[in-house]
Amino acid sequence: MKNDLSFLIAGEMDLYEHQSTWNPNMPYRDLVYIADLYSGYVEEHHLDIYGSKAIRLPTPKAIVFYNGTKDIPERMELKLSELYEVKCEDYCLEFKTLVLNINYGKNRKIMEKCRWLHGYAALIDRIRKVLSDTCGSGGTGSGRMHPGRCPGRFTEKASG
Repeated sequence: MKNDLSFLIAGEMDLYEHQSTWNPNMPYRDLVYIADLYSGYVEEHHLDIYGSKAIRLPTPKAIVFYNGTKDIPERMELKLSELYEVKCEDYCLEFKTLVLNINYGKNRKIMEKCRWLHGYAALIDRIRKVLSDTCGSGGTGSGRMHPGRCPGRFTEKASG
C-alpha cells in the first residue's frame, strides 16, 4: 500500500494525499501507511524495539487535499476512533487526519501562498462548469452527466 507523498524532515513524518472522492476511512489508511513507514524507519536505524530503552520515532502528520464534489468545510479533522464499532474513552489508539478542502474559493490563505494549487483549483472548477453546462441535465440541477450531450473532446479516449 502506498501513499501519494511522504517525507521525513526534522523529526516529522509528513504524509500527503490527494482525494477527489470523499473517503472517511483516511485515518485508517494513513495509520497503515505510517505503520509501514515506521517499520522501515526502525529497520533502517537499527532500533531495538524489544529493549528496555524507549526508542524515538518521528512525529506523524497526515494531510488530505480534497477536491471532490461533496460539500465539506474548508478544514476538518477525521479520527480513527470514529471508525470503531465500540466507542472507547481510555487507552484506545487514536490517529487524526487533517482534511483541507482545496476546491476553488476555499482555503483562500493556502491558495494565496501557492499559486500552483490555486491554478489547479481554478482549472478543476472550470472543467466542472463546462461539463455541467454541456453534459449536464439541461438546467434541472440533478448534477448527472449525460455523455451523449458532451462534445467529442470530453468523451473521446486516446488511442494508439
